[in-house]
Order: sequence, then C-alpha cells, then structure tokens
Amino acid sequence: NAAPVGFAPATQAIYGVWDWNMTAWNSKSSIQYAALSAAGSGLTAPNYTLGTANLQKQTFTLNSDGVTRDITGTSTICWAGSSGCTSTPQFGWYLKMIGTLEQIIYNPQLLQGVFTVNSIVPANNQVTSCTINTDTGFTYAISVLSGTAPPHFFVGFHDAAAAGTQTGAVGMSFPVTSSTGSLWLVSQTVTNQPILTQVNPGANGKGRRLTWVQLR
Repeated sequence: NAAPVGFAPATQAIYGVWDWNMTAWNSKSSIQYAALSAAGSGLTAPNYTLGTANLQKQTFTLNSDGVTRDITGTSTICWAGSSGCTSTPQFGWYLKMIGTLEQIIYNPQLLQGVFTVNSIVPANNQVTSCTINTDTGFTYAISVLSGTAPPHFFVGFHDAAAAGTQTGAVGMSFPVTSSTGSLWLVSQTVTNQPILTQVNPGANGKGRRLTWVQLR
C-alpha cells in the first residue's frame, strides 16, 4: 500500500465550560460552590443543552512571525447569573484550532490559573518519498476565566497576545520553579529532545513550588 497515513480532516476546538449546576455536590459536602437554579441558568429543563450558542467564541490567529498564535479580537463573556448579563447567558468559551489536522491528545493542566496544553500537528509523509517529515505542535496558555491570552505569558516573546508557541512538545509539560523564582515548563519534543520554556502566569497567579536549589 503506497498511500500515506491519513487523518480525518476536522477542525478541533478547546472548550472552557463552567459546571454551573453544583447543587448535588453542595448537598453532600461542607465545601460549597456557586450554583445556579435551573430557572436562573436560562437553560430549559430537563434538557440542559450546552453548545456554541451559549459559549463565547474567541479566535486564534497566526502571528506574522509564524511561531506564535495569538488570541485577538476577544469578547467579554456574559456569565450566566451575573447582574450585568442582559443578553444570552453564557457558560464559558471555546477556541477553534487553526487548520484541520491539529489535535489535542495530551492531558492539559491548570498552572496558577492558566490552562496549558500541548497540541500535535501530524506530519504529511509519503511512503514513496525518501524525505521524512517530523510532527510538530504548539504549547498553549489560555486564561480559564476569559478564554483570552495571559499577557506576556511566554517570556522572551515580544508578542503580548501570544496564546501559543510552536515547541513540538509532547505529553504534559512539567512546571518547575528555579531558586530565583522564575517559572519554567520542562517538556520533551517529538524528536526526544528536552526543551525549557520560561513562562509568567502574571501577578494573579497562585501557587509556587521550589523544585530545585543550586547548592554550588
């Protein structure tokens, strides 16, 4: 079979959805979370339908540097149940990936209030060619509360709106804090090489773990 490995073309998306119905949890735990009633949610019982109609669409754009991906032209989320929401109540946000091959197959993580995840873009290899192309991918960082790019998250880039940078990282990146307080993502690339990416969740970031200290 001379046909190359193929992937069903489809545009994937990243979703950030507020689980608003915490009533069952609150009845069983001393830890209480904000919850809306069925009437207050604006969703019709018993078919609580969540979809793009009640999620705020944010948009990825490819920066001119060809390396970073921005979130531009962002819109404020009209959170359901908030006093200032007079239009359609919303329960979160979504972002469509660029292209029809990029996939999210690795576990995401919450890094001091920032949603981070690595993607993969499968290479287009032909079995009749002697050239082997390598998969690539992006490391994304998105504010969980707004679906926007944390300003200057990727240290070293002058692009303040960068929500993704092409790293080729696989799996889930491991955050470490240096003895000077700087935060780094340690990853392995598709070519089995280590990569360090300095990041900055911002002043509102919570949590700090000292992973190693230089003794001499």
